[in-house]
Amino acid sequence: MAAAALSGCGSDSESSAPQPDLTSVPAGLHWNSFQGIAIPAGEDGPATNGVAATGYRQTPQGAALAAIAHTVRLSTADNTTWAHITNAEVAPGPARDAWTLARARVKIAQPADPATAPRILGYQITSYQPERATVNAVSVYPDTSLAATAIAVVWQRGDWRLELPDPASTTPTVSAIGSVPTDGFVRLEGTR
Repeated sequence: MAAAALSGCGSDSESSAPQPDLTSVPAGLHWNSFQGIAIPAGEDGPATNGVAATGYRQTPQGAALAAIAHTVRLSTADNTTWAHITNAEVAPGPARDAWTLARARVKIAQPADPATAPRILGYQITSYQPERATVNAVSVYPDTSLAATAIAVVWQRGDWRLELPDPASTTPTVSAIGSVPTDGFVRLEGTR
């Protein structure tokens, strides 16, 4: 009986541990532009917003901001900046190696066309641990269609880094959605 009481106490203390706040809008929300796309930023990062965006806080908001920024930057980086962005913002491993080989064959010289570029509406954190987070970023396109992008980030060397999907995976990372999620969705408002 004593053992049962002790194990019960342990689970009470574990369940009373503070849970991370996954739904607060990032403090100090503002927008940076990269290659013609507005990217959210705030007090949780980035601390440095040059060619690469680095210096995110180890918080849910920092993870979400990093996930969005790293994905946009990696997707739209031009021929002179993509290698630097990849090295600074993407977790090393086979997925990064495969992406680097594929990206070397693509030529991007101009910013995104505003007539077709998406606008980021917000995000939903689907899981969060201090070392890894997954985020669904929601964007709207000029034709008002919506898409959700599943993004993973990992905490490495004091910063959030994009964890690219396994190159062998057949699971799509971007999917069309009919409406903005309501459960845990963080709408990003403010000046762009």
